[in-house]
Amino acid sequence: MLHLSSQEQNAASSTVISGMNTTSCDTRRVFSTEAVVNMGDFCIWTVPSTGKTYMKIKLPGEINPPPLQLSIYGWDRNLNTPTLTGLIERADWHGSLTAGRLVSV
Repeated sequence: MLHLSSQEQNAASSTVISGMNTTSCDTRRVFSTEAVVNMGDFCIWTVPSTGKTYMKIKLPGEINPPPLQLSIYGWDRNLNTPTLTGLIERADWHGSLTAGRLVSV
């Protein structure tokens, strides 16, 4: 069963089909990876030594999400309402991030 905070209930539309989480929700930028705690929270940072940019985003159903390397996903460089051109595929959720909204597919 999916448990959502009141904030998540207001922002999310949710269904679970055959074990796959099909929730879609708005995102919210936070400024540290430790602050990525609620569904849709994300933080973007660049590693100075490599120049690679990463995003940690809490997808529907995830507890401790690994970071995404943004060069793989075609990030539009929008820090507040980002869009990634690639499909995000994790064990329990598949979808896209478009204009700051996670959309299940």
